[in-house]
Amino acid sequence: MIRQSIFGTEARVAGGNYFEFSHTASASHLLETAPMEELDEIAVENERLFTRRFGTDVPRDARVGVIAIKRAYGFVDSEVRWLIRSGFLKTTRGGAHLRPSVWAPAAGWFLAISLTAFCASSLLLIVLSGAPAWKQGVGAAATLALGFGLNTLIARVFLIPWRLVKGQTSQA
Repeated sequence: MIRQSIFGTEARVAGGNYFEFSHTASASHLLETAPMEELDEIAVENERLFTRRFGTDVPRDARVGVIAIKRAYGFVDSEVRWLIRSGFLKTTRGGAHLRPSVWAPAAGWFLAISLTAFCASSLLLIVLSGAPAWKQGVGAAATLALGFGLNTLIARVFLIPWRLVKGQTSQA
């Protein structure tokens, strides 16, 4: 939002008797319109904006570290948010650092394969049951939705952040 304040008795004279300044009406407006460098500087100083952007509240030193990692590796806000949630971006009172884990992809693939096997066997039991067709359909849809949702969560927590960190740390 742009506001103008006129300090004269006449109409506005360009470059003369007025000041023009802009301010944002809300944090969401600021997040949508401000340049990324400005948002990073504000987020270091303003913990509420940092929490809104990255989903966590950390001390100032850790905010500086998170912003430095974001800039150094070219991450976007949603990637940083998922790296923090999954534990690949570790924040402490003294700063922040990337923690690539060898066990994360192994655990992720184990969970995904186990869940897929469980859902496949459940689908087989549903199809081979003597239940009416509509009950089989509801059971199959529920099993597929549950399997797809949980596999998506497993990928977001274990596999995608690991690929991000692995790709960035191998380039550095």
